[in-house]
Amino acid sequence: MLQQCLIIGIVMLLNRVTTEQRPFDNLKVFKATYDSVNKTSIIPDSIFSMQPDLLYLTEEFDTVPTTDKYGFEIQWPSYYIDGSYVLTVKKRQIYLCTTHNNPNPNHLIWFANITSGQYEIIANKINREKTLFQPREVDHTWRKWYSYYNQLYYVMYKSEGDKPWEWTEKEREKLERDAPLRRYQNLHALISFLNSGLTADNQIPFMTRADFDKIDPVRIVYSEEDYEAQIKIVPREAVSNQNDLLTALLRKFFPFLSILLT
Repeated sequence: MLQQCLIIGIVMLLNRVTTEQRPFDNLKVFKATYDSVNKTSIIPDSIFSMQPDLLYLTEEFDTVPTTDKYGFEIQWPSYYIDGSYVLTVKKRQIYLCTTHNNPNPNHLIWFANITSGQYEIIANKINREKTLFQPREVDHTWRKWYSYYNQLYYVMYKSEGDKPWEWTEKEREKLERDAPLRRYQNLHALISFLNSGLTADNQIPFMTRADFDKIDPVRIVYSEEDYEAQIKIVPREAVSNQNDLLTALLRKFFPFLSILLT
């Protein structure tokens, strides 16, 4: 216990000293290319196989309301993740990620590339739809920015159920079983809706539930400040290696502490 306290103390001290030099805690960060014309970051095809610790996406906003939009953000709530899912439809890609109004980290869950021709058809279909979606109002009173994407609420989403005041083990097990299924069902329903406007040889590729569940989500950030505001989740092996290094340094420079580190 004393060894752990010493290490934690040193880690906290080093973190304060090296914040400017190590904004991402030495994690493996992939910064996506930003397309300034279409106002979108381009997610690489290999993002899930490369397994980065963080996917850095550029997020750009306007300072005044504008009718020029570059895509759609279709959102629905989730008690399971204590946040929401967002299906973002842009002129080059479609992707599903999580979003939170709390410090929980966000993740990319699925994406697909689309063509400009597909996007035009999809955009027209979404704009004509009055049952599945409602405009989502965004409060600008405290944050003076305006999105380049149409904000929509997915009215017909399949709910995981309401969050009870007190969890029972049975309710928790049911949520953990049902929530991933609801996520897949909602995404599948939305992609099917979008595909219904496309020809058979021009469909957005999707996958079975089994393949979908094999995807290992990638954590996303939009800036160094965004990362600093989130709950820190450092890979276990990185923590172990850091602890080993700190222990070795303590033994070398503070030999009188050796007995406490055994």
